[in-house]
Amino acid sequence: MNDFCFTFDMSKPEIHYLLGKEPDYIMPSLEYYDDFRIDYDKDGGAVAFEFFSWANIMVESDDFPDLKGKNLFSVPNKKLNRLIKKCDSSAQTDSLGVISLKYGIGTYCESSNKSDTIIIFKKGYYDSLGWE
Repeated sequence: MNDFCFTFDMSKPEIHYLLGKEPDYIMPSLEYYDDFRIDYDKDGGAVAFEFFSWANIMVESDDFPDLKGKNLFSVPNKKLNRLIKKCDSSAQTDSLGVISLKYGIGTYCESSNKSDTIIIFKKGYYDSLGWE
């Protein structure tokens, strides 16, 4: 398995070069790969990376000490949501997951004990929804 380190505002060509391949499916502002999708802004910079449940996504930030070094998909969804809320008491929750605008992370889970997707996003990503 390869490890990749994405950064926000990377362009499509930069990401294709980093991955060594083209996306599996392309829409105007989205690209889909095996384990994740990338959302791009109007200028073509990456603003969000949404990972699917079969991916490995690790947190290396000291802001999340209980999650550091763990595959987030290995943490039961309810526990993961609690730990995100513990780090960001202003995180917004509903029956399907949690969104932390402070840290740019969110979970989505429809019915299982495991998150279906985990999104990492740039500040302002949810502005179009009126979230602040």
